[in-house]
Amino acid sequence: MIGLGKRIEITVGRKRFRDQVTEEDLSSVFTQLHITPELFLPEQTRLLQNRPNPFNPEVWILFELAKDSAVSVIIYDMAGSQVRQLVWDYTLANRYTSVDRAAYCDGKTEEGETVDSRAYFCQVRAERYTQCGSR
Repeated sequence: MIGLGKRIEITVGRKRFRDQVTEEDLSSVFTQLHITPELFLPEQTRLLQNRPNPFNPEVWILFELAKDSAVSVIIYDMAGSQVRQLVWDYTLANRYTSVDRAAYCDGKTEEGETVDSRAYFCQVRAERYTQCGSR
């Protein structure tokens, strides 16, 4: 059943996209979908370059998620010790590539201590996907 705020997913050829039902959609007999490139869901899950780069105390870790799944972003220091873990229990397939959607790390450890200004590694885990990159 389609209702206000419900998500609809459509496949066109091999491309998938998802949109959300609005009040305007419900007030008309039909809905007009405006298919734009940013609505297409990613074909594969992947970790992208963080922002800003190089290291800054605050960093946004960008990624794309091809399937709905739980996601975790883990930050490690150069010795391989875990510094911080960011977790989303259930995350919808989409592009998490803007600062308002990406994984945000405020430059602090799990205990709230400020991390040193040096290189770190981040790992994104989602379903059967694991990728590590530097930040």
